[in-house]
Amino acid sequence: MKTSPLRLGEYLAALGSVALLVTLFALNWYCQPTLATWRAIPTLRWFLLVAAVLGLAAVVAQAAMRGPALPVTLDLLGMLVAGLTTVLVAIRMITTGATLWTGAWVGVGAAALTTLGAYRAMRTEQGWTPGPDHPVEVVPLDGEQPHGTEEESDG
Repeated sequence: MKTSPLRLGEYLAALGSVALLVTLFALNWYCQPTLATWRAIPTLRWFLLVAAVLGLAAVVAQAAMRGPALPVTLDLLGMLVAGLTTVLVAIRMITTGATLWTGAWVGVGAAALTTLGAYRAMRTEQGWTPGPDHPVEVVPLDGEQPHGTEEESDG
């Protein structure tokens, strides 16, 4: 996997996604050391997990794909899910009666960072324009030649 097409947005989304996974499985959100985050927030854990997976999937797609379609789609889904997750976690933090530990603050920050990274990745094009030196990736159907690759004949 090459890392050259990765931009600041992808790095931010990856950092936020990894932090979300660490928060979800390794840090406690509440003062009860025996109650891990995975068990402490039974509904929100799925939002956190999906946001982290989408953030990492967008980074992998950006690094592996030649065309922008799949990475941008994953960035959009990741931004929406991570943004919703940020709001839901913030509401949970405000409305809970329990004493919050560092994990809760890291969790909401990581969700916000994943949102920001996905948004920034969608907004950054870095001068990519379709052309002969930067072709748009085309998926051929039924064994046909992709458009633009057939040799033009004068004949």
